[in-house]
Amino acid sequence: MRRTLAVAAVVAVLSVLFMGAGARAGAPLGRCRMELNELQTQIRVHYVLRTPTPDRRWRFRIFDEGARVFQKVYRTDDNGNIGVWVKIPRQPGYRRYDGRATDLVSGARCTIILRT
Repeated sequence: MRRTLAVAAVVAVLSVLFMGAGARAGAPLGRCRMELNELQTQIRVHYVLRTPTPDRRWRFRIFDEGARVFQKVYRTDDNGNIGVWVKIPRQPGYRRYDGRATDLVSGARCTIILRT
């Protein structure tokens, strides 16, 4: 059985604008979104980052109830985008999942919190 998890007032996918320390006020550096798909024994996390900057290193971290379950550094492609797919063990009950992406050069961050 497979279903997409819903989150309070948000519908499964959340897009967030984010800015870096050196960015002009009101000039977003990109967009990110995270989706959770619940399977019988695991949660599939799909985190997508879209930026205007190609070949930039970003650190991705996924947390389940505050415990880090994934961390890896990826480079943006020629269009400035990254797609990360992670499978984590499914735990019983309502859970909080945090997805965090940090640009290792500018310090720009995108944090998404989803609750199941």
